[in-house]
Amino acid sequence: MRARVEVRCLKLAEALLVRRRELASIEAVTALAAQVLTEPA
Repeated sequence: MRARVEVRCLKLAEALLVRRRELASIEAVTALAAQVLTEPA
């Protein structure tokens, strides 16, 4: 379980870094987080 959580956190971190220019608001960040964290591991 811990490994799955770590993988999701790393995927979110990667998405935040790659798409940082698109994230103009906290709403965009939370939407991205919801999208990344609900994807199958």
